[in-house]
Amino acid sequence: GMDCDLLTNGMLIKPTVAARLVELGVDKITISVDGPEHIHNTIRKHSTSFQRLIESVKILQAEKTRQRSHLPYLAFSNTISASNTRHLADLMDVAGQHRVNLNFGYLYSKDW
Repeated sequence: GMDCDLLTNGMLIKPTVAARLVELGVDKITISVDGPEHIHNTIRKHSTSFQRLIESVKILQAEKTRQRSHLPYLAFSNTISASNTRHLADLMDVAGQHRVNLNFGYLYSKDW
């Protein structure tokens, strides 16, 4: 078969959506996150963005349990930047608390 991966900001995953994603057997959901709560919300210019993505993770984890499924695999994706580099350990703690893997990327510039 073919893998099905989803990349999202995590803002719109409601219980009915989570139920369907688990039911369909989506393999992986990656949620972009810029840092711990205050950093993420500042970068996104949205005061509840972080809280909403964490709620989405909780909804997805609960639905996986309800349906007795190990899928979808959940991951955070973070791009390391000057705005968040001092807060990466805090973000690792958040990922661990919510049983979500954490992947890092970085901004590249040929001028570095």
